[in-house]
Amino acid sequence: MPAMSQSADELVGIAQGLALFKSGANPGVKPRVVWLLELASVEEWRQAVVQAIHGLGVQRKRAPYRVTEAISKCAAFVPSMEWLDVGGLKSAPPVLEPEREWQKNIVVAQKSKPYEFTPMVTEAVIPDRHPWDGCVDPMTFTEVSAGIGMFAAAFEAAGMVCTKLVEPNERALQLAVKNCSVGSEQPSGLADVDPVDMLWTHGLVGGPECQPYSSAGRQRAWADPRSYTLLRTLHLMAVMKPWWVWLENVSAIQTALEGGVWEVVQEIAAMSGYEVRITQV
Repeated sequence: MPAMSQSADELVGIAQGLALFKSGANPGVKPRVVWLLELASVEEWRQAVVQAIHGLGVQRKRAPYRVTEAISKCAAFVPSMEWLDVGGLKSAPPVLEPEREWQKNIVVAQKSKPYEFTPMVTEAVIPDRHPWDGCVDPMTFTEVSAGIGMFAAAFEAAGMVCTKLVEPNERALQLAVKNCSVGSEQPSGLADVDPVDMLWTHGLVGGPECQPYSSAGRQRAWADPRSYTLLRTLHLMAVMKPWWVWLENVSAIQTALEGGVWEVVQEIAAMSGYEVRITQV
């Protein structure tokens, strides 16, 4: 059985050895988050993966303190140097007198300006264009866990175009196709398609199964096999890299595992280059 305390780097090595998914156009630069999410497709490794990702999130939040920690370690390895003790941590000594004038000149040089420019004052106006008017073509999106396609219908009503629906239930998919402009689709789940094979779209829309995180579902989170729908959606996001991602779920996803689930979601988003914003309706 996998050890729950394995590091992210160890898990990445295991994922690379298993080669569960296609390499894509640039196999040599596959991000660490993608390797981890690939390994999460194996149920017996899933808990270890989410725990490792959670640990990476904790490290990222502690980033502001890493400088002082590094200085403390330097002080231990270079005891002959004069260090100052600040708040229990070691810090470098102040600038020496012979270097003070040199440092002052650098500060003055940084503040000097070759010229000054005062822009023309204009009156504030209300923009008269649509937020994505700069796009040559209509904004496209893929909907996963589509159900009957109501989210797709709403986004199309806002002026976008749905190019792909992913839904395993045949009856629901038939209704989804009627509710939006996408052509006929074959029933399929996210796990049936390699993320590399998915056509790129401007956006990604979805409503991953909420039972693992809801109070009614006892918030079993990653212990519930249905939780993989969310991880696979985030896996697709990390590979496809759309301009934006819009996902819907229950508000209790923020409290599942004492907030641990939401921290994992935020860390996967951060590792993939996204900023998370949540709105409760």
